[in-house]
Amino acid sequence: LGESQALMSGALLEVLQNVLTEYEVRNSKWDQELKTMIEKSKVNISDFHAGLSNKMESFTALLTQQCESRRDVVKTNISKWDDFVKEEQDRASKSLEDMKKSMSEMLSNFAALKQSEIEKAVHRSK
Repeated sequence: LGESQALMSGALLEVLQNVLTEYEVRNSKWDQELKTMIEKSKVNISDFHAGLSNKMESFTALLTQQCESRRDVVKTNISKWDDFVKEEQDRASKSLEDMKKSMSEMLSNFAALKQSEIEKAVHRSK
């Protein structure tokens, strides 16, 4: 009976050792798989970050280009408007000068006419 118990204890010990060894092997394998998954995740996150960074740089460059283009259009339009306003001011100024000359000539002619009428009246009254 003692020998039979010793054999059973030895067999049970061997089974427990086999289970423990199997557990350690599986645990080691799971650890390795987990480490591999973590490394892949790091690579994926790094790739995603790099891709996102590249897209942001491209977007920023495009946005900057469009803003500069719009700014140039606005500058051109402002310049055209300034030219138009200057032309209109010059035209108005010339028209005002022409009106002044015309009024001056009219006043001069009117004064000459009145002077002539006065002279004729004076001449008749003599």
